[in-house]
Amino acid sequence: MSAAKSLTLKLLEGHPNQAALRPNMQATGEPVKPDLGPHGSALWDEIVPQLREQGIATSIDAGALESLCFWWDVFKSSQDKLAAVEDITGTDASRAMNFISKAFDNYRRLAQQFGLTAQARNSVSSAPVGDDAGDFFS
Repeated sequence: MSAAKSLTLKLLEGHPNQAALRPNMQATGEPVKPDLGPHGSALWDEIVPQLREQGIATSIDAGALESLCFWWDVFKSSQDKLAAVEDITGTDASRAMNFISKAFDNYRRLAQQFGLTAQARNSVSSAPVGDDAGDFFS
């Protein structure tokens, strides 16, 4: 009869089928910038190079990054349009604010996936492009 493994040893060894449970999704390459509105395009130019440098954004993330920038553009453009209206009251104001709120919620949800909020940065793992972490326990 073999001795029972400690919890620490079990955690270090991981699940025997762990590799099969998590497919290797290590994509490389830079995401290609899509056609975006002015605010979305500015956001792409600001964040994608930084995310790429940190090893967070690759070509496989292009769709999610496009959605992130799209919703930022919708949010900012809607704010601009609302600010230009001199007399907005009642139902129109409520609808406009509801739309802006939903656009920002969509943006925020996607931003969290890339560690673009303080809370999310604590949970996003990154590895600089080309960085070899070496042996974890050495």
